[in-house]
Amino acid sequence: MKKIHKLIFILIFIFLNGETFSQKLFNNINISLGYSIQNQDKRLFDYPNQDEIIANQDTKKDHGIIIGLQSYYFRKNRFSGNLGLGYYVNSMQFHRPFDKFYFLKSENATSDEKFINYYVEHNINISHEIDFDVINNDKNKLIIFIPIEINFIFNKHVQAGEHFKYNRGKLEINDIGIYGGLAYQINSYKFSLTTRLFEIQKIDRILFPEFIYHHASSEFFNKKYETNQLFFLRFSITYTLFNK
Repeated sequence: MKKIHKLIFILIFIFLNGETFSQKLFNNINISLGYSIQNQDKRLFDYPNQDEIIANQDTKKDHGIIIGLQSYYFRKNRFSGNLGLGYYVNSMQFHRPFDKFYFLKSENATSDEKFINYYVEHNINISHEIDFDVINNDKNKLIIFIPIEINFIFNKHVQAGEHFKYNRGKLEINDIGIYGGLAYQINSYKFSLTTRLFEIQKIDRILFPEFIYHHASSEFFNKKYETNQLFFLRFSITYTLFNK
């Protein structure tokens, strides 16, 4: 309880101090829309006929959509920093084994479905980004930027066959990543390409339940988190709503 009181005090102090942090945020607001692709995780460990399963996948990439608001809280010389809040949806389409009891909640529940076909993750995205203006004049900028992003997953939706369609909500950290990108800004519009440099993600036990891959490495199943080295690329368009 004391920690909560300290946090409230710090927030009140920030919001009331001089040219407040909150004023800076609300005077510099951008809205962005991004589309991303990522290589699919093809690990099936010791599952039978895995080469055939992978070869028959309809798609080889995962697809994501993110919409968010960003606000610059400091600008000095060629450097600037912004904070962002967004909604990120990651959709996966494949044919692979999964833990159906995560949704059925009982091993006595009945379902003949063994393979997932469609899987969607819904996340709250929080970001902190540092920008460096390589080129900066009145009408356009060329920007190198490094964002740090945290995704809090709050809903998982799966579809397996025609009748197995389930949602389950649980708020938890999904991943923390460091990214790098290049952007070109002209007037109020900014076009960005972002790739992942490093990420730690929570191991998804829907896709990697121990009872399916019981002969796989015990080290993997004793961990809660792992690094994600899959290729990731995001294209974004940003529009400046307010800039005072």
